[in-house]
Order: sequence, then structure tokens, then C-alpha cells
Amino acid sequence: MERLNLKEKKQAILEFIKRNGPSLPSKIAEHVKMPLLLTSALISELKSEGKLKVSNIKIGGSPLYYVEGQHNQLEQFTKYLPQKEKEAFELLKKEKVLDEEKIEPAYRIALSNLKDFSVPMKVKVNEEEKLFYRFYSFDKKEAIEKIQELLRKKEEKEERKIKKETREKREEKRQERKREKDAFRKKVLSWLEQKKLVVEKELDKESIFCSFDSEVGKLYFTVLFKKKKSIGEKDILLALQKAQETKHPLILLSDGKLTKKAEIALKKCGSFVLFKHI
Repeated sequence: MERLNLKEKKQAILEFIKRNGPSLPSKIAEHVKMPLLLTSALISELKSEGKLKVSNIKIGGSPLYYVEGQHNQLEQFTKYLPQKEKEAFELLKKEKVLDEEKIEPAYRIALSNLKDFSVPMKVKVNEEEKLFYRFYSFDKKEAIEKIQELLRKKEEKEERKIKKETREKREEKRQERKREKDAFRKKVLSWLEQKKLVVEKELDKESIFCSFDSEVGKLYFTVLFKKKKSIGEKDILLALQKAQETKHPLILLSDGKLTKKAEIALKKCGSFVLFKHI
């Protein structure tokens, strides 16, 4: 008789939960009119038999028990969740899928605790494992598609970021070169002033036509200036060509040093090309 009674009690527990949805052991015990300890033992048996499911969410330290098909009813108990878990639940419900890397640490912990509603999904990206969270009722296939979309957008954003950084670095280098050239130009003009050479006109960005008042009258020079670490043979030959074009002696100014080949080429130019290190 006792076995039959317990079997009936187990059936009564199932019927109660089917009618009332996810329930606390204390409420179930009241309904079946049994001590809580014995009711809990029967609930445990039903869970082991696969007839009952248990929630991760707890009310007053006790979980809820429910049958297949009642999972969604657990949502009505989210008001008992800690504040951060409540917020994480609402966010996941709204977004359907969340990238763990994109959420604040407090929400990461909250989502890992929301086992009733948050389903972790691991995805391999370039041999690296990425973690996403799916809302429990959101279709897995749709979640995979959404993850792929998130990864694509993330990759595009990263590419845009890299391009922007590259542009910024390029612009920074350009500005730096410009500052260096401007500073070197000031240095050249200062040198010309010291040597009492008067600027007659600018020929281009790197050359100036100058004059000098000597005892025998005005003398004219082409001044070519180059900011380079070293002046090579090619630079000397180009300077000679410039001197021939202007038909005046040329002074080559640079903060770089002459290479050995440049020294040989300079000697061949005679007095037509002079080199000054400044």
C-alpha cells in the first residue's frame, strides 16, 4: 500500500506541476500534503527518471521544478535574479546573441550564471576559440548565422581600423618629413644670411638663385639644398646638371655626408660645384 501511495504521490506531484508550471518544493509539499523532506525525495526520484527538470534560478535558496515544455515559464521568475543578472537577461533576450568579448566583465559573469536562459556557443576563428551566448529560445541555426554576421562586421571594423591607423601613420610621417624639411630650409636661409648671399628667386623646392656683392661686382650662384643622410655620386651629377642649366656655379648644401664616389665626382666638377655641410 505504501509503495502504491508513493507512486500516487509522485503522480500528484507531476499533475500539480503540469497545471501550475515551475514550482518550489514547499508549494508542492503543501499540495500533496506530505513533509517537505519526503516530498523533496520524491521530486529527486522524478528528476532522476527524467520526468522533472530543475532550474538554475533559485528563490530563497530553492530551485524550481518543471516538466518538459515549461522552460519558457521560468522567465516570470527573473524578477528574483540579482540586478546584474536581470540586466544581462534583458540584454540577451533583446540581442539574441552576444559576443563575450564585447560585453563588460560584470555581464560576462552574469551570463555564465544564467544557465536557464544563456546558452554558451564556442566558435573557432583563425584557430582561436571565441565564446558567444545564445538566448535559450533563439534557434541554434539562426544563432550561427547571426554569429557569422557579427564576426564579418567585426572583421570589417578591424580592417577599417587598420586602414585608418595606416593612413594616420602615413600622414604623421608626412607631417614629420615636412617639419624636418621646413626646419632644414630655415637652416639653409640662415646660412645664406650669414654668408651674405641674397635670395634673388626660388627656382623650386630645393633650389634658390642667389647673388653676392663682391669687390668686383655682383656674383650669382645657384644654391641646391638636400636633407639626406648621405650625398651620393648621383646627387653630385644632378647638381652639375643644375649648374649647367642655370649657367652659374652651384653650392650644394646638405646635413648629410659625401660618399667616397661622391667625393671623386665632386673633384671632377672643379669650381663649378661646391659642397657645404651644414
